[in-house]
Amino acid sequence: MRQDLLIIFNVSSLEEVPQAIMIHELLLALSGHSSPLFSESTTPLTSQLSSAELALLKQLGNLGHLHRDTRLLAALITESHDSVICRAVAASISNTQLSVFQQKILSVERSILSKDSCIVGAYDIVPLSGIAKAFAGWSRRIAWLKEACEQMRDEEGAPRSGAHMIDWLRAESRTGFPDLELVILDLIDVAEKAWLRQLSIWMFYGRLPRIGSKDFLVQGESEGGSEELTVKPSCCPIFVTPATARSILFIGRSLNSVKKLDSTFQLSSERKSILMENMASVSSLKHPIASASLLEAVGKIRRSLAQSILQNLLPSIEVVKFLNILQEFFLGTRGEFSVALVDAADLHLRERHLSDQKSSNTSRLVDKLIKDSDIVTVLRKTWAALTRFQNINDDKVDGTLEFAREVIQLHIRKRIKAQGETGIEKLHAMFDDTLLAIPVALTVQPSSMFSLFFTMEHSNIYSMIHAYLISLRRTHIHLRELWKLSVLRRYRFSPGTAISGTKDSANRVWWAAVFSATFFITELCAYFQGEVIAESWTALQQWISKDDDGERDPETIGAAHHVYLSMLRESLLLNHFTFAEVLRQLMDNCNQIVALARRLELVRQALEAFHSKAEDTKELPSHLVDENREIKQDLILASQAVNKSLKDLMVQLKDMDTTRTKLGFIAQETVASAPGFATSFIPWKGSGIRSLLMKLDLQAISND
Repeated sequence: MRQDLLIIFNVSSLEEVPQAIMIHELLLALSGHSSPLFSESTTPLTSQLSSAELALLKQLGNLGHLHRDTRLLAALITESHDSVICRAVAASISNTQLSVFQQKILSVERSILSKDSCIVGAYDIVPLSGIAKAFAGWSRRIAWLKEACEQMRDEEGAPRSGAHMIDWLRAESRTGFPDLELVILDLIDVAEKAWLRQLSIWMFYGRLPRIGSKDFLVQGESEGGSEELTVKPSCCPIFVTPATARSILFIGRSLNSVKKLDSTFQLSSERKSILMENMASVSSLKHPIASASLLEAVGKIRRSLAQSILQNLLPSIEVVKFLNILQEFFLGTRGEFSVALVDAADLHLRERHLSDQKSSNTSRLVDKLIKDSDIVTVLRKTWAALTRFQNINDDKVDGTLEFAREVIQLHIRKRIKAQGETGIEKLHAMFDDTLLAIPVALTVQPSSMFSLFFTMEHSNIYSMIHAYLISLRRTHIHLRELWKLSVLRRYRFSPGTAISGTKDSANRVWWAAVFSATFFITELCAYFQGEVIAESWTALQQWISKDDDGERDPETIGAAHHVYLSMLRESLLLNHFTFAEVLRQLMDNCNQIVALARRLELVRQALEAFHSKAEDTKELPSHLVDENREIKQDLILASQAVNKSLKDLMVQLKDMDTTRTKLGFIAQETVASAPGFATSFIPWKGSGIRSLLMKLDLQAISND
């Protein structure tokens, strides 16, 4: 005994401090309890203890503090952390790893009480070095456990994901300490089993986990009033590859779709048999989970689901039928739909213009705005026009048209703010207001079964492509209608010229610009429709229909369809924002020429009516003559803007051709099927825009 120990225990003599009490205090401190033996308020024992003894006592004191802090931190995480995986790891640290340390303390205590010679020396003296030796290596282990608990929160105290914890544990397993490796492997086993329990709820029952759903790799995002399920990459552990994540998403979505169509699905004997097989596949996984093993297990589950259930509910013929709707009505291969939609939209705008002119100036502005009901009316008139066209040309019922009327909608589109704009949103906003002067979108609302391969992202892409193509078609229709304005083409009377019937230079200038713009848009649309859209669709349709092993897997079709859309965006030049911006400028300039030409037609008709009655051009109304001259000047300015836009577009096309000889080519992008599906989809590559450039260059030479 040393004199300074009297201060610690607040006793008057050394005889009052048995050795057992000091050992008891030391063991209590190691168990995580506070002890006056290591209180900072007591006087240091430096005067009575050797430096070696002080070092050993400090080492044991630090171990006790580590144990207490780790246990408190693990308990806090177990109670309050958002991640079920982190809670499971923290609970394992508290209940398993720290319990082993607690058992070690009890073992040392039993050895002391039984006077084991390994720790108790002569005269029943328990040397401090013996106790320190008994706990050798535990400081490193418990310090690491504390670090593991700290890893479950970031520097600001916010909870981290379970995927981050799994990845960190797997990285830490490559250590040089065998005891730590065993601890880490045990925690990896706990973490991955907790992750698999969450995964099983989704893959076996199609439900998101109720507890810790924000930490699960499948997340639900509400868009447009419907829940869109997506994969959250930050919640995917390192052993979950993108292909595995897509398959996991597909399996759960498939089960949801099946349950909506068949309420007895969960109770069927076939379902129970498949469920048992799938559970066996997941339970056979060994820890740490290997990416290949997980992919194989998920692929087996997906394959059994597709072969037993999905192929009966969603055969390839139904998939082709749905994709054919998209190709005909969104990509414009059914030309009469585009023409009818443009005609219905133009008629609606003219009717509103006449209505606004007749209405009083005191009418409210809200009454003059285009409403959703107006948009629905435009689409209804479009369907009516198509039905009349069908009845005239064919006595058979068009099933494709009837299906399209059920799933296609036209509505006012709400643009996303600039901070959240994506490439698709930016392009859509560039062309969505050409049809009805306000942002509108043609969308498709398929049944839940088609959502197995058709996502909200795909729907947005199709809406954007339709806005792009319908803008081109509308501009082309309006330019071609100018040739029907016989008053402008006759030039029977031209005020300000000496000879009646002479074509003045101003008219030649803007008519030449109209011809050049019409030719450019005609060739561009022909390239898009005749080569890009037609050939790429043929490649996808043939791939879906030809499978030696039977029906295509819906997920594989979805992946192939995604690549098809990527290729389509590139080949339609939609990935080149500068080209799209200049093309929109050309459309605006052409629309200005069309508006001026129609206004000029009215002025010319009025002048000709006066000229047929007047004997001299000097007797014509001066305001009509002045207006005729002003419109012609505006037409010259507009034609100059059109020519500039055409030259800029040609420069853009030539730059694209120089940069990439084959613009439609996507570098060897294929869709490999899941395990058990030996086929793959190779998208149409195309021959580039060289043929389009040759036609446009020949026209430029002839104009020169």
